Amino acid sequence: MNRLLGVACLWALLAGTAALDCYTFVEISCSGDPSCTQVNLLFASSDPIEVECPADTAMCGLEHASYSADGITVRTRVGGCVVDGVSDLSTGCYGRSELEKIPEYKKNMEGIEKTLGVEFGDVGVCLCNTDLCNGVVVSSVSIAALIASLVVTLGGLLSN
Repeated sequence: MNRLLGVACLWALLAGTAALDCYTFVEISCSGDPSCTQVNLLFASSDPIEVECPADTAMCGLEHASYSADGITVRTRVGGCVVDGVSDLSTGCYGRSELEKIPEYKKNMEGIEKTLGVEFGDVGVCLCNTDLCNGVVVSSVSIAALIASLVVTLGGLLSN
């Protein structure tokens, strides 16, 4: 009986330390210009995939940003496991005015804005800490790189 109780306790401990599961995905949309058709094809969005995050993952995340100019709007959303820089944060959503709480994300977004000479209109990060909580609705470097690629590509398409 003691052995059975020990096994049950061990199982409960192991189950309590299981890795966090998050959805990982990229959604990109462009509207307002015929060249958006090429952008939407070039940067096809991915279907959400359920992934087991690394053991040191603190939260699941959903990052979003948009850029508008000359009647064209590009929106991106990236979901995934968040490992760095969020362990002291509460779950919830953080808009542009609260990004100082996530210094790495803020630095990446401001760097891309400065490099490209643009300002993203809607920027934010939502964090949660239960399995698959980032829904089917990464990383800050990933979204910044995607937006940079989109802006450069869109600029090239429009100049032709």
